[in-house]
Amino acid sequence: MLKWYPWSSSTFHKAAQENKPLLLYLFSSRSHLARRLDQESYADPKTVALIEFRFIPIRVNIDQRPDLALRYAQEGVPTQWALTPSGDPFWKGSYLEATALREALEKVGDLFREHPEKILDHLESQTNPVLKSAELSSDWVRKTLGDLLSHGHPPRLRSLEFLLYAAREFREEKASKKLKQIISDGRDLTLPESRILFRCGRWAKFYLDAFTFSRDSEFKRRGVQALEKMRGLFCVQEKGFSEDGRHFYAEDNAIVIPALLKAAAVLDTNKTQWESLALEALSFLRDNCFNPQLGLRHHWHREEKQKSSEEREEDRLMGLLGDQAWTLLAFTQAHQYFGEKSYRDFADVLLKHMFQTLWDREGGGFWDRVEQEQRDWGRLKWKIKPVEENLVVLEALWRLHYLKGSANYKQWLQMGLENIVPLASSSMSHLSFCARITDHFLNGRMELNLVGKKEDPQTRRMLEALHRFYIPRAVISFIDPDDQDFILAHKMKVAQYPHLFFTSEGKVVSLGGAPSEIEIVLKNLSQISRNPLKPV
Repeated sequence: MLKWYPWSSSTFHKAAQENKPLLLYLFSSRSHLARRLDQESYADPKTVALIEFRFIPIRVNIDQRPDLALRYAQEGVPTQWALTPSGDPFWKGSYLEATALREALEKVGDLFREHPEKILDHLESQTNPVLKSAELSSDWVRKTLGDLLSHGHPPRLRSLEFLLYAAREFREEKASKKLKQIISDGRDLTLPESRILFRCGRWAKFYLDAFTFSRDSEFKRRGVQALEKMRGLFCVQEKGFSEDGRHFYAEDNAIVIPALLKAAAVLDTNKTQWESLALEALSFLRDNCFNPQLGLRHHWHREEKQKSSEEREEDRLMGLLGDQAWTLLAFTQAHQYFGEKSYRDFADVLLKHMFQTLWDREGGGFWDRVEQEQRDWGRLKWKIKPVEENLVVLEALWRLHYLKGSANYKQWLQMGLENIVPLASSSMSHLSFCARITDHFLNGRMELNLVGKKEDPQTRRMLEALHRFYIPRAVISFIDPDDQDFILAHKMKVAQYPHLFFTSEGKVVSLGGAPSEIEIVLKNLSQISRNPLKPV
């Protein structure tokens, strides 16, 4: 059996001392080809003997090390790399049967031993392009929508979200038609063969948003289907979501929360259960994963006490942008759903931690991880700003700018967008996400003020009525009816509370004091609420 080493300083020191290349194998327990590679190629005695003689082999589960996956496994797994003892890659392979793998590794070993100058030339030829910051404009947003509408390939999730947004905000008929065409072909776009929670959480939220906008029952059916898959992965004892009942990931638990909250508002059945699951996931993240100094812990194992100290150290990967981005968005949306101030405040604490540890102070945008100079080898030294995770943060930052009233948040939001948009230029999916958040920034919030006691059942019912609509730019402020100074200053005095108000261009409009009243108004309100937020 092949002896694998962990990704650690001691492993790289061993490679340097023995002057051997490293064989980095990235896998996922969810990958069929990775299992075949383990059972066949890496179990072959001749291949094992060759690797042990000429390489220092490292085995990495990308689910537990997304920072390494971002740098070494962008095209999926299984992926194999030959690295110099300093961690620089000079050969790459995917799935190879035993004989082919052995032949390839023999050539790689010969190259490292006999022609190190060729490896050096290859490494020196690699450069990174310098990108200019983008100018944010409504014309660019509209151009991106036009490109998407004429795009021939099947849209991915972020593109579909932008089509839905355009149909709602711009009253774009072509976007509505394209959504209907996509849903009518009968394909299951979630394809949850791997990363079930990650995929189903995002798709369920989209399907339910699309249902609340279009009232098309097919969107609802697909949303419920994705929700049921998620519900089956909740572990009662650990009070968190896990695909195998043993490994719990912060990102997975965060990503399901917005979908669960939307389900509680929209669906006629299991409302209490959807809310309860969302509350459990919120508690799991805050109580099990968050450290005020280090940020969120990526991976939590049910049998942690039985693991070795080295395994426990590997599992304590902290402060990754992906985990913190999705958690930030989840807690911000939980505040909007429940009206619970502690959720907003936790999101703000997390955001400030991210600005302290991950923010690029010179150019804007967030790095994917905290630098650890003594432990960073190879491509871990690369500073990367992943587009998707940055935009998730910026979406939450846009809402927190209003909820906290921070002028700095507005400035940092603009800096982040200007820096991230150029990085998205090669992907229509990323461009669509950029365009949606840019339109948020340029046109501002739909300002809703709910005056009422949080514990009042009528306040709760009015809040639920709000969430039964797809209003992507809505930001709800919660006002205590006892705060008469605020109420009088903002002309929100009525005979009875709770009551909902809408503010547009400084004018306060009463929307009513009952769910049935506000539902009539909300159907057409978003279009008259595009108040520009001028760039600084």
